[in-house]
Amino acid sequence: MKKIIALALALILCLALAACGQAEPEPQETPTPEPAEAVSATAPPAEEPAEEPVEDPAEESGGESDALAATVELVRSLIGQPVQELYDAVGQPLSSDYASSCLVSGGEDGILTYDGFTVHTLRVDGEETVYDVE
Repeated sequence: MKKIIALALALILCLALAACGQAEPEPQETPTPEPAEAVSATAPPAEEPAEEPVEDPAEESGGESDALAATVELVRSLIGQPVQELYDAVGQPLSSDYASSCLVSGGEDGILTYDGFTVHTLRVDGEETVYDVE
């Protein structure tokens, strides 16, 4: 019986995620600039400054991004589990927001904001479960 309920909840969570998602905006085309006018033969050529390599801040702090990725993977492993297991694993969120669920009558969708990622939950009849992480 527990397996059937768990499977039903997982299906509901997947449907809730699909129904509540936002559509990605379509990229707009940017016009291509016209080629510059030819420089006269008497004008000296302009020297361009040498480009300095741009360093990616994520590369400098690889330990932080690795730790964040590991935390997100840990939270992904908790999908379908009670939210208390999330709190035990990664602590309390910085903020939380709840709204009426778009699929489950009487349920609430929760958005728990952490530093670097967001966890979505579903609360039905007082029991809250993790259903996604971004």
